[in-house]
Amino acid sequence: MLGKLMKYEFKATGRLLVPLYVALMIFAIINKLFMGDMSAIDSSSTFGTFIKVTTMIIYVVIMVSIFIVTLFVIIQRYRTNLLGDEGYLMNTLPVKPWQNIMSKLLTASIWMILSVIMAMLSILILAYQKDMFSVSWDFISEFFKEAYRYSGSNVIFFSIEIILMMISGLVSSILIIYASLSIGNLFAKAKILASFGAFIGLTTVSEIITTFAFNPIINSFENLRIEGITTTHFHFIFLFAIVSVTIYSVAYFIISHYILTRKLNLE
Repeated sequence: MLGKLMKYEFKATGRLLVPLYVALMIFAIINKLFMGDMSAIDSSSTFGTFIKVTTMIIYVVIMVSIFIVTLFVIIQRYRTNLLGDEGYLMNTLPVKPWQNIMSKLLTASIWMILSVIMAMLSILILAYQKDMFSVSWDFISEFFKEAYRYSGSNVIFFSIEIILMMISGLVSSILIIYASLSIGNLFAKAKILASFGAFIGLTTVSEIITTFAFNPIINSFENLRIEGITTTHFHFIFLFAIVSVTIYSVAYFIISHYILTRKLNLE
């Protein structure tokens, strides 16, 4: 059932994001064609300059719009589909609340990752030069060889930890939005304002807890000399960050699930 829910989510959200992705690629290619000596547009003319500047502005606007629309989709789909008028229909389906949350979480995460990938791909198109990929690959290979020579297998673990930090951070960012919207929905009036207040409250509480939990670690580092700090200390910091963010994510998920199960207000 989770797969069917995600398929429905992709159809509902793709209508907004896919056209933006296509437009971004088109204008990235157009801007690349306008660059360099092979450009068919004369940069010395006012009209040529106007065309180049206009297409670049459109490209930037589309890129910014992609991330704004992605955030809008994350908020709007959860709010209208589970907490708004569509919530009546969703609650008549043989679907558990956790499945609704997970389908939206996974879909939103994939769209966010895709948005970043498309933005990076468009930048690569603009920056492309002959032999760029081979030079970049040589640089990356040399970097990891040197890193492996100095730190051994730690470079692999650091890479994995960084990826896990990015994924856990993304999931936590989405779930705190869901939890805030769920809390805001408990109020009869000014639900959007209440959701914004809940977001600030949850963020503040999370930061306070993190500060108190992280202080002993920082204090222990202060008692060490620079040469006494090893890769183990950095692994511990990364793992602490991953675990703490994961705990927050679970807490946000529980808040959303509890409200959808016990306190749902569709009026």
